[in-house]
Amino acid sequence: MGQTAYSLLSEEITSFRIITFCKDIDDMLGGGIPTGKLTEFCGVPGVGKTQMAIQLAINSHIPCNLEEFLVILSILIQEVS
Repeated sequence: MGQTAYSLLSEEITSFRIITFCKDIDDMLGGGIPTGKLTEFCGVPGVGKTQMAIQLAINSHIPCNLEEFLVILSILIQEVS
């Protein structure tokens, strides 16, 4: 049996999103680009579609818990020096 509208809405609200670091775009998309869905960027040449794709590829590797990442990074830096 299919999902209810409420369960689909709950799934949408709690889904993970990749932030763009552009407040206006993130606000317009409800907090960033949703994962698990197809998102298409279109526009005239030179508007920044490729740059957005590259930036999202980089942003997707930013850890959710930045504080934990910084602790691990500082430990690694201490080990190297």
